[in-house]
Amino acid sequence: MKELSYQLDLAWTGDKGEGTLSYNAYERSYVVHSKDKGELQMSSDEHFRGDKSKYNPEEMLLMAVSSCHMLWYLHLCADAGIVVKKYTDKPEAKLMLDKTGSGRMEQFLFNAYCYDYP
Repeated sequence: MKELSYQLDLAWTGDKGEGTLSYNAYERSYVVHSKDKGELQMSSDEHFRGDKSKYNPEEMLLMAVSSCHMLWYLHLCADAGIVVKKYTDKPEAKLMLDKTGSGRMEQFLFNAYCYDYP
């Protein structure tokens, strides 16, 4: 069996001068780097006091799941001799929050369209 390893550099950038003195004292912003790739500006979801102009972990999870789905689908099509020339998706996910504010991802929905242009 072959093992693949992945590494990121993650740094919290949300200290407003008081660190985590209180729940409201800090921003949820952070940056993620990967070797030879650009920087991602990240934050928590707006619901969790994050910056809505930045990607959040829930969106990144949805991106990872939908990307894996697409790449596996294209692999299966290639193996089956099915020619796909264009693939688009508008994936959706649902995060369910309980009364304490804790949550879990409960649903991923793919809205994929595949095209074969002559």
